[in-house]
Amino acid sequence: MDAQDRLWFGESRGDRIGMFDTRSNTFREWKLKHPLVGTL
Repeated sequence: MDAQDRLWFGESRGDRIGMFDTRSNTFREWKLKHPLVGTL
């Protein structure tokens, strides 16, 4: 959770970053340009 009450999370199988805004009850996600799977 950040200071603006948003929950951030990684979607490793979907190569995306997600965010849930608890104040507005909305969900957003962004596709990563460079997948991280297999690089760690």
